[in-house]
Amino acid sequence: MKILILVDKFNGGAGNIAQIISSELSNRQNEVTLVLTDDPEKKSKHKHLLSGVRLVYLPKPDNKNKLYLLKSHIGNRK
Repeated sequence: MKILILVDKFNGGAGNIAQIISSELSNRQNEVTLVLTDDPEKKSKHKHLLSGVRLVYLPKPDNKNKLYLLKSHIGNRK
């Protein structure tokens, strides 16, 4: 199954939970993509093993909708 998880960055409660869920779902043979929407410089560090998880860092938006940027970054990749 393909799973997409959106979170602002690794820091904080939501970021930690997103990492745990992503890692567990990946370990269960799912194709997991974790998207960080507010960390374009990749400054926040993950605390959990994400070796099987695809990470996508969206660039800082320029008055554009973040979902539009997401579509342009992951679009129709297989």
